[in-house]
Amino acid sequence: MTNVQDQDLILDIDGQVATITLNRPHRRNALTFEMYEEIRQICMRAGKSGDLKDIKALIFMGGGDKALLLEQISLVLKILPARKMLSITKHVLIA
Repeated sequence: MTNVQDQDLILDIDGQVATITLNRPHRRNALTFEMYEEIRQICMRAGKSGDLKDIKALIFMGGGDKALLLEQISLVLKILPARKMLSITKHVLIA
């Protein structure tokens, strides 16, 4: 079984809210290419399919005591199709 502390990206779903935690405090929560792709897939599935079909809002957080860089999430949101980006960015919180 994988320990949550060992995961670079943690997804927690609570009702209609998905919290995505970048869990690389030893690297100042810098995104890897794999993490970009995983976040992109979460954003594309949000509100549409499977366990993410009821998601209406995304919260991005940095793991440990390290902050999350807005530029990192901005890059992820820019690679989404324009229509999906408009629906997602209305409900994104970066904590």
